[in-house]
Amino acid sequence: MISGERAFRPDRFQDIDQVVEACWRLVEPELLRQGYGEVLPKIRMVLGEAIINAWKHGNRRQPDLPILFRWRLANDFCFEVIDAGAGFNFRALPDPTRDEGLIAETGRGLFIIKSFASSVGWQKRGRHLIVTFARPHRSGHAP
Repeated sequence: MISGERAFRPDRFQDIDQVVEACWRLVEPELLRQGYGEVLPKIRMVLGEAIINAWKHGNRRQPDLPILFRWRLANDFCFEVIDAGAGFNFRALPDPTRDEGLIAETGRGLFIIKSFASSVGWQKRGRHLIVTFARPHRSGHAP
């Protein structure tokens, strides 16, 4: 098993891209080695959405609050993004594909995360996001 953890404190929205890129550099080489190549774009997008949500909605853009990125790669790839905010009711998420959600400026990030990942869960009243991607089946190998 390969795992790690990093904490970030982005000052501005412009810093989020650098945080996402730093997290991505930590995991991408091993994901490639482990056969995740075909799902890398989905993992990258989900990672970006998770970190943006943690900073924007969880920490409410406060630079003194940390965002923790934790990952492990074993039978599957799992990452966690933990913010220092108050949390949210993850059991009552609006559907962004219905009615006013179609034209809303926000609300699609969690939909993207849930659509692309193999599994998604929350802990600590929504402050702790856990995302899992199943290992892709390699051609020529039994599932």
